[in-house]
Amino acid sequence: MVGLFVFLFALPFTMAILLEQWYPSPLAVRLIAGAKTLATASVAVAAVGPPMAGGGGAGVLIFQGMRFLDYAQVLRGFSIVVFLALTIDVLLGVLQLLFARTSKSQPVQEGLRHLS
Repeated sequence: MVGLFVFLFALPFTMAILLEQWYPSPLAVRLIAGAKTLATASVAVAAVGPPMAGGGGAGVLIFQGMRFLDYAQVLRGFSIVVFLALTIDVLLGVLQLLFARTSKSQPVQEGLRHLS
């Protein structure tokens, strides 16, 4: 069971490394990918942080709903956070795709020789 978990956890990372060696992406695409990850994670952090510091936002709905056991309110708060995170992820993903399409990186021939 542990071996299966390690395999399933490590497989995407291994494939990403191999694909990056075979089809190197330009720096702009990699920077947009990093910004996409950071922006999506920032939405979740921004939802949790302000209510604890006395601010507002969607996190207030989540925390008040948990305090009063109002699951509909918790679901509304989570829905707002998920919608915002997915919107940011899709918009930056489209930008990343546009940059990747304009660069048209070619496969590296040395990496492909190992497959033959």
